[in-house]
Parts: sequence; C-alpha cells; structure tokens
Amino acid sequence: MKLIFKETYFIIKENFDRVFGLIVVICFSFFLIGMFSFLTLKFYRFVRTSKKELSIEIFLKENVDKNDLRRLGNYLRNLAGVDKIKYISKEEAKKIFIKNFEDYMDVFKFLNENPLPSSFVIYPKVNYVNKEDINFLIEEIKIMPWVDEVVVSNEFILRVSGFFDFILLGFVFFFFMILWVNSFVIFYTIKVSLDNRKRVLEVMDLIGVPEHVKRAPFVLNGTLYGFLGSFLACLLIYLVLNFLKLSFNFNDLFLIFIFLVVVGVLVGWGSALKVLSEIK
Repeated sequence: MKLIFKETYFIIKENFDRVFGLIVVICFSFFLIGMFSFLTLKFYRFVRTSKKELSIEIFLKENVDKNDLRRLGNYLRNLAGVDKIKYISKEEAKKIFIKNFEDYMDVFKFLNENPLPSSFVIYPKVNYVNKEDINFLIEEIKIMPWVDEVVVSNEFILRVSGFFDFILLGFVFFFFMILWVNSFVIFYTIKVSLDNRKRVLEVMDLIGVPEHVKRAPFVLNGTLYGFLGSFLACLLIYLVLNFLKLSFNFNDLFLIFIFLVVVGVLVGWGSALKVLSEIK
C-alpha cells in the first residue's frame, strides 16, 4: 500500500504542470455541466408549474338542457388526460366578466339578456400538457353536438413545453460531448505518465512486484483527477450562484453536486483502466 501511494505521488510530481492543466479543464467542463443542469432544472420546475395553469374552455350552444349538460360532463370527465372539470353557468360567467372588467359592467344594462354562454373548463393532467395531446383532446371535445367553441387558455405554455424538450435534448448532447472530451484528456495525461514510468515498471517486473500494485497508482491518479476537477467545479458553482444571488433549492443543488462528483470519478477511473491496457 505504501508503494502504491508513493508511486501515485511521483506520477503527479513528474507531470505536475500537465496534471494542473488537466484539473483546470475538468473543473471548467464540469462547471459548465453543473450550471447547465441547474438552469435546466429551474426551467423544468417553471414549465411544470406553468402546465398546471393551462386550461381548455368549452363554450356551449344555447338551450342546452340539464340532461345534455350531465351527459357532456360525464363524457368530459372520462376523457383520457382530463384531471378535473368545472361548469360555469351563464350567471357565473356574467359575475366573472364584471369582476375582471369593472369598467364595462354597464354594458349589461343596455342588453335584454345575458349574452355570455355557459361553459365547461377542463384542467388537463400535467403529463398531457403538450401540443399533440392537447390537440387530440380538443378534437375529441369538438365532436360533441352541444359544443360551440373550444379555446385553450395560456397557450404559450405549450410552446414553452416544446422548447424545454429541445433544451433537454441539447443538454444530453452537451453532456456526452463534455464527457468524451474529458475522457480523452485524462486518457492522454495518464498515457504520458505511463510512458514516463516505463523504466520504473520494468524494474518492478524484475523484482516481482504484483501486477495490481503496478496498475493501482495509475487508477488512483485517474480517479483523483476526476474527483478533484469535479469537486472544484462544485465549489465554483456554489460561489457563482451566491455571487449572482440566484435563488436555489439546496437539495437540488446537493444532488447536482453528488452527480458531478460521481461522474467525475467514474470518468477518471474508466480512462485510467483504458490506458492500463497498454501495460505489457
């Protein structure tokens, strides 16, 4: 064990400049991944909250009797993707209009009857709030004979939801690209270290040093590079968020930090194992 740590130290000492540059690259790369993860998570929570505000309002034709209302209500409740529904009578619609548009409440004084239609308001399930499912739901509603018009409120949420899918795809591509770059840089650094220690390894062979003892310092180095780079990235992310005074959920940030460190360690460890295949 003492020999393993001693060799690990000598490998770092002999290649200090290269190792320092490598850790800076890993730190910066994982800082980008962490910030992108943080912003993506914030945007995801915004989109999910916004989806709960989307509703579909179904304006009804005149002279729909109570039996038809009951049948339509049951039909709407049983549609896939519907979370809850609400019926708004003509009188309730008038009260809502007056509450929201007080300046126009005198309009009703000049009218012999209430022109506002009764309606149903549908609140879709969150996982159904996307353009394809909402359009399908609207088509299912329009086939009913009592329906006059169907309107989607807060329709911008559908565009935001689609945009989030694009961002998520971009994040996945960016994540694997960064992993590939870091794996390559770690692989190259350890390979150079291996070439520099060839004579030492030959001496170890002559004196009968076990194979796992010869390999262990390189594995330890790769793992250490990944850990240090990702850990420093976590510290940098925390400092930047505080400096910019961005609000964050501590539990979410902690999970991101754990994710970064685990990925960093695995990338370093895996790169080192690949290099070790060159030890004859």
